[in-house]
Amino acid sequence: MKKKSLYLLFVSTLACTVYLWWSGSSGLFLQAGNRNLSLIAVGRLCGLLLETGILMQLVFMGRVRWIEQQFGHDKLNRIHRTLGKYLSILLVLHPFLITTGYAHYTGSGFFGQFWEFLTTWDHVLKAFSGLIILAIVIATSVFLRGRIRYEFWYFTHFSVYAAIALAFFHQTRFGDFAGRPGAIVYWYVLNFGVFGLILGYRFVRPLYLFVIHDFRVERVVVENYNTYSVHIGGRDLARFHFLPGQFANLFFLQRGLLFSHPFSFSAAPNGQSLRFSIKAEGDFTSRVSKLRPGARVLIDGPLGVFTEKTAHVDKFLFVAGGIGITPIRSLVESLAQKNKDLVLLYANRTPEDAVFGRELATIAARQHYVFSNILEQETPGYEKGRIDREKIARLVPDVLEREAFICGPPPMMEAVAKTLQSLGMSRERIHFEKFSY
Repeated sequence: MKKKSLYLLFVSTLACTVYLWWSGSSGLFLQAGNRNLSLIAVGRLCGLLLETGILMQLVFMGRVRWIEQQFGHDKLNRIHRTLGKYLSILLVLHPFLITTGYAHYTGSGFFGQFWEFLTTWDHVLKAFSGLIILAIVIATSVFLRGRIRYEFWYFTHFSVYAAIALAFFHQTRFGDFAGRPGAIVYWYVLNFGVFGLILGYRFVRPLYLFVIHDFRVERVVVENYNTYSVHIGGRDLARFHFLPGQFANLFFLQRGLLFSHPFSFSAAPNGQSLRFSIKAEGDFTSRVSKLRPGARVLIDGPLGVFTEKTAHVDKFLFVAGGIGITPIRSLVESLAQKNKDLVLLYANRTPEDAVFGRELATIAARQHYVFSNILEQETPGYEKGRIDREKIARLVPDVLEREAFICGPPPMMEAVAKTLQSLGMSRERIHFEKFSY
């Protein structure tokens, strides 16, 4: 499905939701002079849009391949964060407007009406519990993102499924659904359709791939003092298709590593094994060295659009920072086999931080290593400092004839992208994906 068709699908879903609301609540606006009923109607709209937005959030980040491949992980992540901010407003407005409207209409006061909702109305207490869960998820994303462990962030977001389940029957019992079988059917199809997609792509597909290929750890190879390459074997791996530059979520079935994390393929497809190279810099990744040969692996992927398919020309510039070399390593290997014109700029703090040195030396590409923490007289032939405008212009004089692929820490990727644009490269020919949560 093409991007325009997906946009049309999303807009049509929103339009159907708004129509469902208008056909059920427009009468509340037509009662002249009764502002309280209008508040109730708008509150209902906020609730319906909130649920529709949450379902879209699940689809955006649900690893649905025909959506993810059109937009890319990075863009979907940006949409997810932006939409989450608007949903937080709806999350507050829905209960506030409904309670205010009913309180003024019945004369019971805001808190009295709120208490009546919780204690006497069917399913409202469950729905309010779901609202609290959603509030925690949004607050975690907005205020604590980047300061909490990935596992905690993942668990809080996983609880969104419980929040939707708690609120579902509250939605179909009252308001615009009451006595309207067609509206209820639409809501069931929308909700269970989304959950079917998520179930299929996030759970059933990885299990299917596991049964077909029987993924197992073959060996763990030390690349340098804090980076390890995990080689994964299996059955009939020639049928497991991925593109150089893509990544997958790995779930190692070994005690202490039972959690899904994203890692890039660090070698081009060969039909014999898969390789993921991982830097030990967190609680989870620091335990990768303890993986035992034979440990089974669930693989959710491949994912990502950091691939040759997005390129517009046949000349390439690759800029890697630190462990960001992993997807670029598989890309340059694949493109070198096609005799493409390649330039690699590889930045690290020290020579000891660089990985794949021997492998890269066998690949036909102009390569320049840049180290920020070296003495120039001790490392002849290498560049000192950072990959900046001067180095790019000097080392890659034909930079504007190339397609640029950047991978590394987010600040580094943004800085290099801005530098390339300042040199005259169009944004469409600069590719990078952020894997931050």
